[in-house]
Amino acid sequence: EVREMILLVGVSPNYPEIAAKNKIEGSVVLEFLVTKEGIVKDPVVISSNPKGIFEKEAIRAILKHKFLARSINEILVDAYATLKFDFKLTKE
Repeated sequence: EVREMILLVGVSPNYPEIAAKNKIEGSVVLEFLVTKEGIVKDPVVISSNPKGIFEKEAIRAILKHKFLARSINEILVDAYATLKFDFKLTKE
């Protein structure tokens, strides 16, 4: 029996000041390892739009996430996952 990983603690990335000042929105897709202890390791940027603006904050945020790890037959295992962070300006 397989139970997929479950997010326990999620941390939102900060909006980069330069992006907010220039009214830039975008997204970043990360791939990362969730260890059997539920810790995020080795995040890699799979895609980002626009490039060079949001990646650092997305990585900072994902490293603070905590998960209940994936399990197979009730045994916790390391597993890779992907997550997309959308950076949208709030409408005033």
